Amino acid sequence: KGDTPPASPTDGQPVTLASPTTSTAEDAGLDKTTRYSYAVFTRDRKDNTNPTATTLTARTRDNNDSVCAQPLTQDTTWSPDYRDVYVIDCQFVIPDGVTLTIEPGTVVKSFDTGVTVAAGGVLTAVGTGEAPVVFTDWRDDTVGGDTNGDGNDSTPENGSADAILLGQSEGSWQQMTLIHVNMRYVNPVTSYNYDNRSSKLAQVRITDSRFVAQDDVPGDPHASITCQDATVTGSTFTGVALNLSYC
Repeated sequence: KGDTPPASPTDGQPVTLASPTTSTAEDAGLDKTTRYSYAVFTRDRKDNTNPTATTLTARTRDNNDSVCAQPLTQDTTWSPDYRDVYVIDCQFVIPDGVTLTIEPGTVVKSFDTGVTVAAGGVLTAVGTGEAPVVFTDWRDDTVGGDTNGDGNDSTPENGSADAILLGQSEGSWQQMTLIHVNMRYVNPVTSYNYDNRSSKLAQVRITDSRFVAQDDVPGDPHASITCQDATVTGSTFTGVALNLSYC
């Protein structure tokens, strides 16, 4: 594991000792979403080893789309290098003291509720102009493929699912940063407001992002944000109502 390939045949963990004509090798039992480094050393028929190796470093993937099997307990990164799509089909919470970082090109699909940023939690979704982070309905087949596996039997509706929920602050702020993020169909951000409790200490930054309700599709998505401080720059809300309270 790690970013440094073995320096010699006696370093690291042996994977295979192959015959001279072997062109492939298999390393089984790897951990998901983990970085591994390899060095391939050649040898002749007299067992003389070439000290110069061919090296490879790669990350393994997780083919289980749902994130709910792995609740967040530590700082975590979501990346298209790990999964094609991240599906939220449960109450998925970023707890106090934990940061979820979402890298460029990542696709996140919501079944109903989205990512909840609890008091003390941090969500940082930073894409690029060429590779934005995308949040959408899980029935949206136009990005990330046919995630629910029903072909054309279902279509997404505007506002039928949430992307991000800011939980009640409970005396401690939470932080949400969205840069080059595209949201479609979903309610972009919804704040907890109940019984005089809210996300009123939240720190919110939204930059160069796009929030779009799709034409000719039922529903009215909205972004309702209660926070202590909000900065919204270079972003567009098309068919999506934006309401900022206390910010």
